[in-house]
Amino acid sequence: MNEQLKINENILTINNIDVSFNHNIRDVQICGDLIIVLLAIPFNETELDNLYAISKLGKIVWRSQELNKVFPDQYSDSYEFMNVNENEIKVTDFHGRRYFIDPLNGFIKKRDIVK
Repeated sequence: MNEQLKINENILTINNIDVSFNHNIRDVQICGDLIIVLLAIPFNETELDNLYAISKLGKIVWRSQELNKVFPDQYSDSYEFMNVNENEIKVTDFHGRRYFIDPLNGFIKKRDIVK
């Protein structure tokens, strides 16, 4: 993928296509034909599921699976860090829980604790 990527707070520009989000962008990484975007959620907000896959045409392909539906008995936080490779996306929350995300659909495959 040879797209030009630029980040300006909450706007990701892919070549000349702008994709706006409700929160600032924390990190952007390439995963095959997808651009994986991790949003920075302020601590005073309760929004979760802050991981997105964007096509090179600027379309949202998926938003990560809802944590509260997969782990309903767990207090959940938004994701803070990510590591991306072609087969898997790893995201970690503030409490050291690491989630393994399928890059094809944004579904949570498993989790573990890294602290």
